[in-house]
Amino acid sequence: MRRACAVALLGVAIARPVRADVPKALSDFKAGRYMEAAAELQALLDRSPGDAYAYFLLGHCLLRMQHPDDAEKQFKRAIEIDPTKPEYFQGLALALKTSADWQHAIQTASDGLIRAVDPGTRYGLLSLRGYAYGAVNRWAEAARDFEAAQKIRSEPWLSVLLGKSYFSMGDCDRAMPPSSVSSISTAEPGMACASCPQRGCSSRGSVSTRWAAMVTATCGGKAR
Repeated sequence: MRRACAVALLGVAIARPVRADVPKALSDFKAGRYMEAAAELQALLDRSPGDAYAYFLLGHCLLRMQHPDDAEKQFKRAIEIDPTKPEYFQGLALALKTSADWQHAIQTASDGLIRAVDPGTRYGLLSLRGYAYGAVNRWAEAARDFEAAQKIRSEPWLSVLLGKSYFSMGDCDRAMPPSSVSSISTAEPGMACASCPQRGCSSRGSVSTRWAAMVTATCGGKAR
């Protein structure tokens, strides 16, 4: 499950207007110029240290540059300034997931869900929390979150993760996904953009289907 969801949920973007004071940084971010974007945001924060959204964007830049610990600090600062935004909790949960800090990732995603109303944000938080639950073998909770996320938007990779949760719970009847899902080897949205401000994020990963063969062998080939 960890490998299959290492980059799950890419493309789930924040539905909020672009701030008038961050267009250059956002443009650099979308173009993959994360260092330049981070420099722009740091300069902005030097002038306006109370700008929660700039800290949030800086956190995503640092995540893209493979600095999850530094990203975590920026997301926490954004939350300290404005604890009402669920996407800030989503960013922090993503940084914690990247650092394999599962318990704090679960708690942070839960805190974000309390505040989240937008379906897209709830989808990202549920999927992140479900993944973290699976990482600590809390499969019933993982399945619950993946089921809730699937009600918001059904994706093949989400069906794969849900099937893995059922399999780990010993539920062979529900473990095997539909044939259209179990046979896929397709690019999936990546969790790296679970709360990413970039619309149309395009980083991709591959869904491994070896687990489907294992389910077939273990469960006697049962399928839904």
